[in-house]
Amino acid sequence: MNTFSISVDFTPIIPTIPIEVFVDGTEVVADVSPVLRDGRTFLPLRAITEALGAEVHWDAANQQITLSRGTQRAVLTINNTTVTYQDGSTSTLDVAPFIQDARTMVPVRFVSEFTGSQVHWDAESQTVTITS
Repeated sequence: MNTFSISVDFTPIIPTIPIEVFVDGTEVVADVSPVLRDGRTFLPLRAITEALGAEVHWDAANQQITLSRGTQRAVLTINNTTVTYQDGSTSTLDVAPFIQDARTMVPVRFVSEFTGSQVHWDAESQTVTITS
């Protein structure tokens, strides 16, 4: 009697769904896409915060970003979890901002805390909805 075996390699194909971001019902399209990293959703800072009425200043020499909105001001440093506010107080992010494709990426939680916005993450559709 002849025997034979068949070996089949099943590599699952997991579709990559791009992360979409909506601010007050309008999709925000940036030149760098949001990413999932370390279990967090990171957004391109300038595109998102400007859609929420904030101004962004980049200090290349110190790798720092100053974010201003009304009387609020926050200073973030790349690869550092400390945020310094206009009154000198500080807070600690659970993950640090980083640079991807020449854009500063920040955790969505920081955006919501700084702007006082509500953020909803839909994991199934990979959608961030921010309501100011």
